[in-house]
Amino acid sequence: MGQQALSSTNYDTSTLSLKRLFKPKPTRTVLLCGLNHAGKTTLVCNMTPSMLDHARGMENIDQVSTCPTPGLSLVEFAQGRIKWRVWDMSGQGRFRNLWAYYSGHVQGIIFVIDVMDSDRIATARDELQALLDQPRVREMRIPLLVFANKADLGSADDLEADNDKNKSKSLSMENVRMALGVDNMNQHQKVKVISSSGLTGTGVAEGFQWLNEAIRSVGKGEL
Repeated sequence: MGQQALSSTNYDTSTLSLKRLFKPKPTRTVLLCGLNHAGKTTLVCNMTPSMLDHARGMENIDQVSTCPTPGLSLVEFAQGRIKWRVWDMSGQGRFRNLWAYYSGHVQGIIFVIDVMDSDRIATARDELQALLDQPRVREMRIPLLVFANKADLGSADDLEADNDKNKSKSLSMENVRMALGVDNMNQHQKVKVISSSGLTGTGVAEGFQWLNEAIRSVGKGEL
């Protein structure tokens, strides 16, 4: 009798282990947007090793550059036990109206800022606010991750005074938060600003990990 009970217990344990092994990975569907030339696609390349290795092999370079996204593209990859479906949206003006439509079909939003493009930060803010004002984004409290990208190019304090091309162009993290009005955003919406580099991968994995937790907590009704 005891042996039969033990065998039953072993069977139940094995069954549970098999279920966990073959359990489908949770899928996170997110919108990736921002103005053109912000480095959105390069960021995603750092989460997809096959794309990264292929691009490096083709170009025989250590860092990956990409062409502007024409309209939109869907990128899928796995991070641990999480499967990501990323709608990589074009940042060109004529395609930005697509952002609002796709925002109604995602669990999270990633907005990429080029910290070297201070001249267009006001435009970026207006486009982001229009996106956040979409009814479903507000109602569903869709989490927002902001990548302050191209951090590898240095802060304004690090740039030489005689460098006319870059002088006073770089935005600090505080500049980005203030310019986008992060502190005045919906208090019921999870928002995170992370310094990143699409070329080196700095901050990218950290950002996706935060977004995964934010999506999970919203699904549980947490604030």
